[in-house]
Order: sequence, then structure tokens, then C-alpha cells
Amino acid sequence: MRELRDSRRRRPSNHAAAALKAFGEIRHYFPHDTTVAEALDWDIATVAAWRAGDVVRPQKAKVVQVLLLHELCEEARAYFDDDADVARWITAPLPNLVLPARRGATPAMWLNAYKKAGLDELTRGLVEWMPKIPESDLEPVSDGAATSHSDDPAVREFERMLAELS
Repeated sequence: MRELRDSRRRRPSNHAAAALKAFGEIRHYFPHDTTVAEALDWDIATVAAWRAGDVVRPQKAKVVQVLLLHELCEEARAYFDDDADVARWITAPLPNLVLPARRGATPAMWLNAYKKAGLDELTRGLVEWMPKIPESDLEPVSDGAATSHSDDPAVREFERMLAELS
């Protein structure tokens, strides 16, 4: 009987599959459900369901949140010594981030409030806040090294979803 129930279990939608993959990668930065829940402003039960892969038809807003947080983690990783530092930065209050009635918001709060525009501001801020590398230390990028991700279906879907929010 159990095999019958398992065989009828619904498969995740394409949106869910892309979001679950990104969620799994976020876990490298946030090893505990509590910190993931804090960053996404979700309850622990929702995070546990995502961790277990029990998400079949997620809310569009949650998919966007996961994809944006994943993108922020990936962008921030270049500026920190390890993955745990990325998570600490994302959940740390920063005095220059001001939300209505809240001074010292976290990058996660900023991202949740302003979505794609917030991601753009945070990543631009990382570039501006971090020390500049002397030009003599920079290495040129070869023509073959720069690749486009436009062939990746998950990237195209993410860009389409973000365009719908605008």
C-alpha cells in the first residue's frame, strides 16, 4: 500500500525544482534551519519542508525569495573568507540599511522588502564597500572565460519571474 502512495506522489513543478536546487545551495551558507528561517522570514516548519524537498507547488513569492537569497549568497561569497561569513553578513543589522520605522535592517530584510532592486543595491554596495584591488593585481579575463547563463533554463525562468514583478 505504501508503494502505491509513493508512486502517486506528485513531482515538483519546474519552478519548484529550480527553487529547491537553489535552496539546497543556500544550505551551504546557512547550516541551521533557524538562520535560514531568519533570512527568509519564514517559520521553521516551512524551512523544514523545503529542506526535506516536500515542496511540490510553492508559492511564487517563496520561489522568488529563495532565488534572490541564493543570488545574494553567491554574489557576496567573493567578498568573504568562508560561507559562514556570508550568512553572518546577511543576517547582521547594518546601520546604513533603513527600512520604514527600522534603522539597521539586515541585508536579508532589505532583500525581502525590495526584491530584485534590493539585490541590485546590496551587490552594488558590496563592490563599493570592499577594498579596491590595485589594477596591477588584476588579471585579464580571457575571451572564453566569460560565459552567458542565458542558455540555463533556470536562469531564464528566474529572469522571467523577476520581470513579472516589475
